[in-house]
Amino acid sequence: MGELEGPAIWKLEFRPDANRHIVLIGTPVVAGARDFFAELRRKIADSREKQALVFIHGFNTTFTDAARRTAQIAYDLGFDGVAAFYSWPSHGSLSPLGYNSDVRNADLTVAQFKQFLTDLSGNTQAKTIHLIAHSMGNRVLTRALSEMSLAASNARFRKVILMAPDIDAGLFRQLAVQMKSQAGEITLYASSRDLALKASETYAGYPRAGEGGNGIVVMPGLITIDASDVDTSLMGALHQYYGDSRAILSDVFALLQGRPPDQRFGLKRVEKQGNLYWIFKP
Repeated sequence: MGELEGPAIWKLEFRPDANRHIVLIGTPVVAGARDFFAELRRKIADSREKQALVFIHGFNTTFTDAARRTAQIAYDLGFDGVAAFYSWPSHGSLSPLGYNSDVRNADLTVAQFKQFLTDLSGNTQAKTIHLIAHSMGNRVLTRALSEMSLAASNARFRKVILMAPDIDAGLFRQLAVQMKSQAGEITLYASSRDLALKASETYAGYPRAGEGGNGIVVMPGLITIDASDVDTSLMGALHQYYGDSRAILSDVFALLQGRPPDQRFGLKRVEKQGNLYWIFKP
């Protein structure tokens, strides 16, 4: 749990092994939207809970990386339903130029993502749809839900989980207010030890919504969880604590089961300016 298994030289593993690692297998299939959603509909119908989980990846993430991370999260959560992911065209590069290109591409994909969510909600007969976004993927998700809300869309999503959002904190506050009508519950996970977001703040000049600590985003209609104290080793620095931490994954599991924060293990209630948020106990 909390490990994206792959070949390790120190284990004398030099190529992916489907019996030990999370790997892509089979031949990629290029299909139209009708065939894609028909396949989702069949798989959802075969599941016990008739639900879907959609992951939206962040900056510096290739299609293959997003596929493997989606598989790992769904497996570790024991998700009963269909796991899918939306891959917007990240350059998969850590350079400043790659970052700027990813920002542009994330913003440009919002219209297509709105259509994807509309089709997912209307064409798959899923009783429940959960959405999880990471890092820059939150630019895509929050803007899409905000615009769908303003357009009075009928699509509605049960749990919306925002992991380490790399989006301006002030802009996020505006979007969070607008998108509430599209979600049954919105949860934000933030960390003060996320060095990637600190670098993003320095580059952009303004705090990011995924930063924890004294400036953590707390507001009505948003469940905020400060995950600073669960980060160990390089998880906080590498910006991947959402999928690498057993504590985070366990909390997300309980969240998807419908348990409120005060009934979940390891969370402590904190009040800030009249609003409540939660922190993981050290």
